[in-house]
Amino acid sequence: MMVVDLRSDGLAYLLRARRRYTKWGARAARGPHAVQRLMAIVEGLLGPAEIPPQRIWVSEAAQEFARRALADFPGRRWLVLGPGAKWPQKVWPAQRFIDMAKAVEDRFDSVIVLGGPDDVAPAAEVSAGLRLPVLNLAGQTSILEDCAVLAQAQVFVGNDSGLGHMASAVGIPTLTVFGPTDASQYHPWGQHADWLCEPEGRIEALRASSPTTARYSTSRETLTAC
Repeated sequence: MMVVDLRSDGLAYLLRARRRYTKWGARAARGPHAVQRLMAIVEGLLGPAEIPPQRIWVSEAAQEFARRALADFPGRRWLVLGPGAKWPQKVWPAQRFIDMAKAVEDRFDSVIVLGGPDDVAPAAEVSAGLRLPVLNLAGQTSILEDCAVLAQAQVFVGNDSGLGHMASAVGIPTLTVFGPTDASQYHPWGQHADWLCEPEGRIEALRASSPTTARYSTSRETLTAC
């Protein structure tokens, strides 16, 4: 039997196996990102293979939900916002999302707000402050339904949370706002993913017009107000 353990430190050694691939036996990572570190664990099994692109398979039921939810939504240039996060320190203030969306509203027809049950309050605050038509789905969707909605949009902007990784995995330009967490390790993986960082980790200090960023690329150029 073979055990591949990408997460725990010792569980694999409690199981009977001929071969084990764990963090303890990993080769040197190709970079600082978590994806690169995890790929180093399985290089002994796969060899020096290219890191495959991320992808989320969305069920037909979730796609049908997105089609129904967006059927009468104005336009097609949709900006998705994810104003929630697990920790308060990772949440960009609602007013910052509002300022950013207003600054680029000439580039979009409407705004979709996504989030889980714990994100209902910031989602409502952001939605109330926007001038573009808004569809607030926070607390009303499953993870796969969120993915199906994201796949129909043009750009995602959100906090360091699962939504950013999901947006990148469905292939849309993704901009993640980072505060205390290390973006070099945890930014969404993908060619169309970008991020903004507050150097001292105080996410509330990062304003929509701030020139302070970790890097510049397609997503930043798409949302110049960030």
